[in-house]
Amino acid sequence: KGLASMADLSVFTKHLGSLTDDELNELLSRLEIEKSRRDQPEDTKGLTVKDGNIVACSHCGSVEFKKHGKKDGHQRYRCKDCGKTFMETSNTMLYRSKLSAEQWKKLIKGIVQHLTLSQIAEEVGISTSGVWYNRQKILDCMKSMFPKQDSFADIAEFDEYEVHMSFRGKRDPAFFVNTLGRLPRHHRSTSEKIEYLQKAGLWIDLQQDPERLEQLLYGDSYIKGTKKDSVCILTGKDRSGNLLLEPTCLGSIESRHVEQSLSDKVSSDIIMVTDGSNAYKWFAELRNIQHEQIPSLQHSRGPFSLAHVNAIHSKLAAYWPDNGQRLPATKYLDLNLLLFWWIEKNGHLTAPQKTEELFTYIESNLLCTESYKNLQRRALPLDTKGLIPQYV
Repeated sequence: KGLASMADLSVFTKHLGSLTDDELNELLSRLEIEKSRRDQPEDTKGLTVKDGNIVACSHCGSVEFKKHGKKDGHQRYRCKDCGKTFMETSNTMLYRSKLSAEQWKKLIKGIVQHLTLSQIAEEVGISTSGVWYNRQKILDCMKSMFPKQDSFADIAEFDEYEVHMSFRGKRDPAFFVNTLGRLPRHHRSTSEKIEYLQKAGLWIDLQQDPERLEQLLYGDSYIKGTKKDSVCILTGKDRSGNLLLEPTCLGSIESRHVEQSLSDKVSSDIIMVTDGSNAYKWFAELRNIQHEQIPSLQHSRGPFSLAHVNAIHSKLAAYWPDNGQRLPATKYLDLNLLLFWWIEKNGHLTAPQKTEELFTYIESNLLCTESYKNLQRRALPLDTKGLIPQYV
Protein backbone atom coordinates (compact mmCIF):
# COMPACT_ATOMS: atom_id res chain seq x y z
CA LYS A 1 0.00 0.00 0.00
CA GLY A 2 1.16 3.52 -0.71
CA LEU A 3 2.05 6.09 1.94
CA ALA A 4 -1.09 7.72 3.34
CA SER A 5 0.24 11.30 3.30
CA MET A 6 3.30 13.51 3.07
CA ALA A 7 3.52 13.26 6.86
CA ASP A 8 4.05 9.51 6.50
CA LEU A 9 6.73 10.17 3.88
CA SER A 10 8.52 12.51 6.35
CA VAL A 11 8.49 9.82 9.04
CA PHE A 12 9.80 7.29 6.51
CA THR A 13 12.71 9.48 5.31
CA LYS A 14 13.57 10.43 8.89
CA HIS A 15 14.71 6.84 9.55
CA LEU A 16 16.83 6.48 6.42
CA GLY A 17 19.96 7.54 8.30
CA SER A 18 19.64 4.56 10.66
CA LEU A 19 19.76 1.99 7.85
CA THR A 20 22.90 -0.10 7.31
CA ASP A 21 24.55 -0.20 3.89
CA ASP A 22 22.99 -3.62 3.15
CA GLU A 23 19.53 -2.44 4.18
CA LEU A 24 19.92 0.70 2.07
CA ASN A 25 20.94 -1.35 -0.99
CA GLU A 26 17.95 -3.64 -0.44
CA LEU A 27 15.63 -0.63 -0.26
CA LEU A 28 17.07 0.86 -3.45
CA SER A 29 16.64 -2.47 -5.23
CA ARG A 30 12.98 -2.69 -4.20
CA LEU A 31 12.35 0.88 -5.31
CA GLU A 32 13.87 0.14 -8.72
CA ILE A 33 11.65 -2.93 -9.09
CA GLU A 34 8.57 -0.93 -8.17
CA LYS A 35 9.53 1.78 -10.66
CA SER A 36 10.02 -0.86 -13.38
CA ARG A 37 6.55 -2.24 -12.71
CA ARG A 38 4.97 1.21 -12.96
CA ASP A 39 6.78 1.88 -16.23
CA GLN A 40 5.28 -1.27 -17.82
CA PRO A 41 2.61 -0.76 -20.49
CA GLU A 42 -0.90 -1.17 -19.07
CA ASP A 43 -1.65 -4.27 -21.14
CA THR A 44 1.36 -6.16 -19.74
CA LYS A 45 1.11 -5.30 -16.04
CA GLY A 46 0.85 -8.46 -13.92
CA LEU A 47 2.04 -10.65 -16.80
CA THR A 48 5.34 -12.49 -17.13
CA VAL A 49 4.64 -13.71 -20.66
CA LYS A 50 2.58 -11.99 -23.37
CA ASP A 51 2.09 -13.33 -26.90
CA GLY A 52 4.92 -15.81 -26.30
CA ASN A 53 7.41 -13.09 -25.26
CA ILE A 54 8.92 -12.51 -21.82
CA VAL A 55 7.77 -9.16 -20.37
CA ALA A 56 8.76 -9.51 -16.70
CA CYS A 57 10.64 -11.66 -14.19
CA SER A 58 8.42 -14.51 -12.96
CA HIS A 59 9.85 -14.13 -9.43
CA CYS A 60 9.72 -10.39 -8.66
CA GLY A 61 7.96 -8.83 -11.66
CA SER A 62 10.92 -6.68 -12.72
CA VAL A 63 11.22 -5.82 -16.41
CA GLU A 64 15.01 -5.63 -16.16
CA PHE A 65 16.45 -9.00 -17.24
CA LYS A 66 18.92 -10.48 -19.71
CA LYS A 67 19.49 -13.73 -21.57
CA HIS A 68 21.30 -16.37 -19.54
CA GLY A 69 22.07 -19.38 -21.73
CA LYS A 70 19.73 -22.22 -22.65
CA LYS A 71 18.36 -25.29 -20.89
CA ASP A 72 16.83 -28.25 -22.76
CA GLY A 73 16.62 -26.03 -25.84
CA HIS A 74 14.74 -23.25 -24.01
CA GLN A 75 16.07 -19.74 -23.51
CA ARG A 76 16.89 -18.85 -19.90
CA TYR A 77 16.92 -15.36 -18.41
CA ARG A 78 18.47 -13.76 -15.32
CA CYS A 79 16.72 -10.92 -13.53
CA LYS A 80 18.95 -7.87 -12.97
CA ASP A 81 17.05 -6.95 -9.81
CA CYS A 82 16.48 -10.18 -7.84
CA GLY A 83 19.27 -12.17 -9.55
CA LYS A 84 17.10 -15.27 -10.08
CA THR A 85 16.87 -17.17 -13.37
CA PHE A 86 13.67 -18.11 -15.19
CA MET A 87 12.27 -19.24 -18.55
CA GLU A 88 9.09 -18.67 -20.55
CA THR A 89 7.59 -21.75 -18.90
CA SER A 90 8.54 -20.82 -15.31
CA ASN A 91 5.61 -21.31 -12.91
CA THR A 92 3.50 -22.89 -15.65
CA MET A 93 2.47 -26.51 -16.13
CA LEU A 94 5.21 -27.00 -18.74
CA TYR A 95 7.99 -25.97 -16.33
CA ARG A 96 10.28 -28.91 -15.52
CA SER A 97 8.07 -31.13 -17.68
CA LYS A 98 9.79 -34.02 -19.41
CA LEU A 99 7.42 -33.74 -22.36
CA SER A 100 8.28 -31.68 -25.42
CA ALA A 101 5.84 -29.13 -26.84
CA GLU A 102 4.98 -31.60 -29.61
CA GLN A 103 4.20 -34.32 -27.06
CA TRP A 104 1.96 -31.94 -25.11
CA LYS A 105 0.04 -31.14 -28.26
CA LYS A 106 -0.41 -34.85 -29.05
CA LEU A 107 -1.64 -35.39 -25.51
CA ILE A 108 -4.13 -32.54 -25.73
CA LYS A 109 -5.34 -33.67 -29.15
CA GLY A 110 -5.98 -37.18 -27.77
CA ILE A 111 -7.94 -35.70 -24.87
CA VAL A 112 -10.02 -33.52 -27.19
CA GLN A 113 -10.74 -36.53 -29.41
CA HIS A 114 -11.70 -38.60 -26.33
CA LEU A 115 -9.18 -41.35 -27.02
CA THR A 116 -8.41 -43.99 -24.38
CA LEU A 117 -5.39 -43.64 -22.11
CA SER A 118 -3.59 -46.45 -23.92
CA GLN A 119 -4.24 -44.87 -27.33
CA ILE A 120 -2.90 -41.51 -26.16
CA ALA A 121 0.09 -43.17 -24.45
CA GLU A 122 1.03 -44.91 -27.69
CA GLU A 123 0.73 -41.70 -29.68
CA VAL A 124 2.68 -39.54 -27.19
CA GLY A 125 5.24 -42.19 -26.27
CA ILE A 126 4.73 -42.22 -22.49
CA SER A 127 3.09 -44.54 -19.94
CA THR A 128 -0.68 -44.67 -19.37
CA SER A 129 -0.16 -43.42 -15.80
CA GLY A 130 1.75 -40.43 -17.21
CA VAL A 131 -1.14 -39.73 -19.57
CA TRP A 132 -3.65 -39.94 -16.72
CA TYR A 133 -1.68 -37.57 -14.47
CA ASN A 134 -1.07 -34.96 -17.15
CA ARG A 135 -4.67 -35.24 -18.33
CA GLN A 136 -5.91 -34.40 -14.81
CA LYS A 137 -3.52 -31.45 -14.65
CA ILE A 138 -4.81 -30.11 -17.96
CA LEU A 139 -8.42 -30.46 -16.82
CA ASP A 140 -7.61 -28.77 -13.52
CA CYS A 141 -5.95 -25.98 -15.50
CA MET A 142 -9.16 -25.59 -17.50
CA LYS A 143 -11.03 -25.16 -14.21
CA SER A 144 -8.93 -22.06 -13.48
CA MET A 145 -9.66 -20.87 -17.02
CA PHE A 146 -13.44 -21.42 -16.67
CA PRO A 147 -14.28 -21.21 -12.93
CA LYS A 148 -17.97 -20.77 -13.79
CA GLN A 149 -20.02 -22.12 -16.64
CA ASP A 150 -22.76 -20.22 -18.46
CA SER A 151 -25.61 -18.11 -17.12
CA PHE A 152 -29.02 -18.43 -18.75
CA ALA A 153 -31.32 -16.23 -20.79
CA ASP A 154 -34.68 -16.59 -22.61
CA ILE A 155 -36.13 -20.14 -22.41
CA ALA A 156 -33.90 -22.43 -20.31
CA GLU A 157 -34.41 -26.18 -19.90
CA PHE A 158 -33.17 -28.06 -16.81
CA ASP A 159 -33.06 -31.74 -15.98
CA GLU A 160 -30.81 -34.29 -14.26
CA TYR A 161 -28.53 -36.91 -15.74
CA GLU A 162 -27.45 -39.83 -13.57
CA VAL A 163 -24.26 -41.87 -13.61
CA HIS A 164 -23.00 -44.54 -11.24
CA MET A 165 -20.73 -43.48 -8.42
CA SER A 166 -17.22 -44.58 -9.41
CA PHE A 167 -14.14 -45.23 -7.29
CA ARG A 168 -11.87 -46.11 -10.17
CA GLY A 169 -8.31 -46.53 -8.92
CA LYS A 170 -9.28 -47.45 -5.36
CA ARG A 171 -7.61 -50.71 -4.29
CA ASP A 172 -8.17 -50.68 -0.51
CA PRO A 173 -10.66 -53.42 0.55
CA ALA A 174 -11.18 -51.75 3.95
CA PHE A 175 -12.45 -48.61 2.16
CA PHE A 176 -15.20 -50.54 0.40
CA VAL A 177 -16.15 -52.74 3.37
CA ASN A 178 -15.84 -50.25 6.26
CA THR A 179 -16.53 -46.92 4.55
CA LEU A 180 -19.00 -47.84 1.80
CA GLY A 181 -20.42 -50.94 3.48
CA ARG A 182 -20.16 -53.06 0.36
CA LEU A 183 -17.70 -55.02 -1.74
CA PRO A 184 -16.14 -53.65 -4.94
CA ARG A 185 -18.63 -54.04 -7.75
CA HIS A 186 -17.23 -57.11 -9.51
CA HIS A 187 -18.91 -60.35 -10.50
CA ARG A 188 -17.92 -62.74 -7.71
CA SER A 189 -19.45 -65.97 -6.46
CA THR A 190 -20.02 -66.36 -2.70
CA SER A 191 -16.83 -68.41 -2.35
CA GLU A 192 -14.87 -65.73 -4.24
CA LYS A 193 -16.28 -63.03 -1.94
CA ILE A 194 -15.18 -65.02 1.11
CA GLU A 195 -11.72 -65.48 -0.42
CA TYR A 196 -11.52 -61.73 -1.10
CA LEU A 197 -12.37 -60.87 2.53
CA GLN A 198 -9.89 -63.45 3.83
CA LYS A 199 -7.04 -62.10 1.71
CA ALA A 200 -7.90 -58.58 2.87
CA GLY A 201 -7.65 -59.67 6.53
CA LEU A 202 -11.27 -58.72 7.24
CA TRP A 203 -12.88 -62.14 7.47
CA ILE A 204 -12.24 -62.89 11.16
CA ASP A 205 -13.62 -59.55 12.40
CA LEU A 206 -16.67 -59.79 10.15
CA GLN A 207 -17.55 -63.20 11.59
CA GLN A 208 -18.24 -61.39 14.87
CA ASP A 209 -21.03 -59.47 13.09
CA PRO A 210 -23.12 -62.11 11.22
CA GLU A 211 -25.76 -59.60 10.03
CA ARG A 212 -23.17 -57.36 8.41
CA LEU A 213 -21.35 -60.33 6.90
CA GLU A 214 -24.58 -61.67 5.42
CA GLN A 215 -25.28 -58.28 3.84
CA LEU A 216 -21.82 -58.22 2.25
CA LEU A 217 -22.13 -61.77 0.90
CA TYR A 218 -25.77 -61.90 -0.18
CA GLY A 219 -27.19 -58.36 -0.10
CA ASP A 220 -27.10 -55.68 -2.79
CA SER A 221 -23.97 -53.64 -3.35
CA TYR A 222 -25.52 -50.19 -3.19
CA ILE A 223 -25.53 -47.46 -0.56
CA LYS A 224 -28.99 -46.78 0.81
CA GLY A 225 -30.38 -43.37 -0.08
CA THR A 226 -28.44 -43.00 -3.33
CA LYS A 227 -30.80 -44.57 -5.88
CA LYS A 228 -28.31 -47.42 -6.38
CA ASP A 229 -25.19 -45.30 -5.96
CA SER A 230 -26.24 -42.72 -8.54
CA VAL A 231 -24.60 -39.33 -8.94
CA CYS A 232 -26.92 -36.53 -10.03
CA ILE A 233 -25.61 -34.15 -12.72
CA LEU A 234 -27.69 -30.99 -13.08
CA THR A 235 -27.90 -30.11 -16.76
CA GLY A 236 -29.21 -26.91 -18.28
CA LYS A 237 -29.39 -25.44 -21.76
CA ASP A 238 -31.23 -22.46 -23.21
CA ARG A 239 -32.21 -21.39 -26.72
CA SER A 240 -29.13 -19.15 -26.93
CA GLY A 241 -26.76 -22.10 -26.50
CA ASN A 242 -25.76 -21.42 -22.89
CA LEU A 243 -24.88 -24.67 -21.14
CA LEU A 244 -24.40 -26.02 -17.61
CA LEU A 245 -23.14 -29.46 -16.52
CA GLU A 246 -22.57 -29.72 -12.78
CA PRO A 247 -22.43 -32.71 -10.39
CA THR A 248 -24.66 -31.80 -7.46
CA CYS A 249 -25.26 -34.71 -5.09
CA LEU A 250 -25.60 -38.42 -4.49
CA GLY A 251 -29.11 -39.70 -5.16
CA SER A 252 -32.04 -37.41 -5.94
CA ILE A 253 -31.62 -33.68 -6.37
CA GLU A 254 -33.18 -31.41 -3.73
CA SER A 255 -34.30 -27.80 -3.79
CA ARG A 256 -31.17 -26.66 -1.92
CA HIS A 257 -29.00 -28.16 -4.67
CA VAL A 258 -30.97 -26.33 -7.36
CA GLU A 259 -30.61 -23.04 -5.49
CA GLN A 260 -26.89 -23.57 -4.92
CA SER A 261 -26.22 -24.32 -8.60
CA LEU A 262 -28.56 -21.80 -10.24
CA SER A 263 -28.86 -18.85 -7.83
CA ASP A 264 -26.21 -16.80 -9.70
CA LYS A 265 -26.98 -18.17 -13.18
CA VAL A 266 -30.62 -17.21 -13.77
CA SER A 267 -32.57 -13.96 -13.72
CA SER A 268 -36.26 -13.42 -13.00
CA ASP A 269 -37.08 -12.76 -16.67
CA ILE A 270 -36.22 -16.24 -17.99
CA ILE A 271 -38.69 -19.05 -18.56
CA MET A 272 -37.62 -22.20 -16.71
CA VAL A 273 -38.70 -25.48 -18.29
CA THR A 274 -38.34 -28.66 -16.21
CA ASP A 275 -39.96 -31.98 -15.48
CA GLY A 276 -42.37 -32.39 -12.55
CA SER A 277 -39.71 -32.25 -9.82
CA ASN A 278 -40.69 -30.17 -6.79
CA ALA A 279 -37.05 -29.09 -6.37
CA TYR A 280 -37.35 -26.78 -9.39
CA LYS A 281 -40.87 -25.66 -8.45
CA TRP A 282 -39.67 -24.39 -5.08
CA PHE A 283 -36.75 -22.52 -6.64
CA ALA A 284 -38.93 -20.90 -9.34
CA GLU A 285 -41.40 -19.67 -6.73
CA LEU A 286 -38.58 -18.36 -4.55
CA ARG A 287 -37.09 -16.34 -7.45
CA ASN A 288 -40.45 -15.40 -9.01
CA ILE A 289 -39.54 -17.13 -12.28
CA GLN A 290 -42.06 -18.29 -14.87
CA HIS A 291 -41.97 -22.06 -14.56
CA GLU A 292 -43.25 -24.51 -17.17
CA GLN A 293 -43.33 -28.16 -16.08
CA ILE A 294 -43.53 -31.02 -18.58
CA PRO A 295 -45.70 -33.82 -17.10
CA SER A 296 -44.23 -37.31 -17.03
CA LEU A 297 -44.86 -39.43 -20.14
CA GLN A 298 -45.26 -36.24 -22.21
CA HIS A 299 -42.66 -34.86 -24.61
CA SER A 300 -43.88 -31.28 -24.67
CA ARG A 301 -46.38 -28.81 -23.32
CA GLY A 302 -47.45 -26.32 -25.94
CA PRO A 303 -44.29 -24.56 -27.24
CA PHE A 304 -42.17 -25.90 -24.35
CA SER A 305 -40.19 -29.13 -24.21
CA LEU A 306 -36.96 -30.61 -22.84
CA ALA A 307 -35.59 -31.44 -26.29
CA HIS A 308 -32.39 -29.40 -25.99
CA VAL A 309 -31.34 -30.74 -22.62
CA ASN A 310 -32.30 -34.29 -23.62
CA ALA A 311 -30.02 -33.95 -26.65
CA ILE A 312 -27.14 -33.15 -24.26
CA HIS A 313 -28.00 -36.25 -22.23
CA SER A 314 -27.85 -38.35 -25.38
CA LYS A 315 -24.38 -36.99 -26.12
CA LEU A 316 -23.26 -37.77 -22.55
CA ALA A 317 -24.56 -41.32 -22.92
CA ALA A 318 -22.44 -41.71 -26.06
CA TYR A 319 -19.46 -40.05 -24.35
CA TRP A 320 -19.64 -42.53 -21.43
CA PRO A 321 -21.34 -45.55 -23.00
CA ASP A 322 -23.34 -47.66 -20.53
CA ASN A 323 -21.63 -45.87 -17.63
CA GLY A 324 -18.89 -48.38 -18.29
CA GLN A 325 -15.16 -48.36 -18.77
CA ARG A 326 -14.95 -44.71 -19.90
CA LEU A 327 -16.71 -43.30 -16.83
CA PRO A 328 -14.23 -41.28 -14.70
CA ALA A 329 -13.86 -41.59 -10.94
CA THR A 330 -16.49 -39.46 -9.17
CA LYS A 331 -13.67 -37.46 -7.53
CA TYR A 332 -12.78 -36.05 -10.98
CA LEU A 333 -16.29 -35.93 -12.45
CA ASP A 334 -16.51 -32.12 -12.39
CA LEU A 335 -13.24 -31.80 -14.35
CA ASN A 336 -14.40 -34.24 -17.01
CA LEU A 337 -17.78 -32.51 -17.29
CA LEU A 338 -15.96 -29.21 -17.78
CA LEU A 339 -14.01 -30.75 -20.67
CA PHE A 340 -17.27 -32.00 -22.22
CA TRP A 341 -18.78 -28.52 -21.70
CA TRP A 342 -15.81 -26.83 -23.39
CA ILE A 343 -15.90 -29.22 -26.36
CA GLU A 344 -19.64 -28.59 -26.79
CA LYS A 345 -19.13 -24.83 -26.62
CA ASN A 346 -16.37 -25.02 -29.22
CA GLY A 347 -18.01 -27.43 -31.61
CA HIS A 348 -17.28 -25.03 -34.48
CA LEU A 349 -13.52 -25.61 -34.06
CA THR A 350 -11.60 -28.50 -35.58
CA ALA A 351 -9.59 -30.86 -33.36
CA PRO A 352 -6.27 -29.18 -34.34
CA GLN A 353 -7.75 -25.75 -33.53
CA LYS A 354 -8.98 -26.92 -30.13
CA THR A 355 -5.56 -28.43 -29.48
CA GLU A 356 -3.75 -25.19 -30.28
CA GLU A 357 -6.12 -23.12 -28.17
CA LEU A 358 -5.70 -25.30 -25.07
CA PHE A 359 -1.94 -25.59 -25.53
CA THR A 360 -1.56 -21.82 -25.86
CA TYR A 361 -3.40 -21.38 -22.58
CA ILE A 362 -1.52 -23.93 -20.47
CA GLU A 363 1.91 -22.84 -21.70
CA SER A 364 1.38 -19.31 -20.38
CA ASN A 365 -1.08 -19.66 -17.48
CA LEU A 366 0.52 -19.31 -14.06
CA LEU A 367 -2.36 -21.03 -12.24
CA CYS A 368 -1.76 -24.45 -13.81
CA THR A 369 0.66 -25.79 -11.22
CA GLU A 370 -1.46 -28.19 -9.16
CA SER A 371 0.62 -31.03 -7.74
CA TYR A 372 -0.09 -34.73 -8.14
CA LYS A 373 -0.71 -35.14 -4.40
CA ASN A 374 -3.23 -32.29 -4.30
CA LEU A 375 -5.09 -33.76 -7.27
CA GLN A 376 -5.34 -37.09 -5.46
CA ARG A 377 -6.45 -35.44 -2.21
CA ARG A 378 -9.24 -33.32 -3.71
CA ALA A 379 -12.69 -33.64 -2.19
CA LEU A 380 -15.67 -35.15 -3.96
CA PRO A 381 -17.16 -32.24 -5.98
CA LEU A 382 -20.74 -32.77 -4.81
CA ASP A 383 -22.97 -33.12 -1.75
CA THR A 384 -22.51 -36.62 -0.30
CA LYS A 385 -25.48 -36.05 2.08
CA GLY A 386 -23.40 -37.57 4.87
CA LEU A 387 -23.71 -41.03 3.31
CA ILE A 388 -19.99 -41.26 2.60
CA PRO A 389 -17.02 -39.02 3.54
CA GLN A 390 -16.29 -35.96 1.41
CA TYR A 391 -12.68 -37.11 1.04
CA VAL A 392 -12.20 -40.67 -0.24
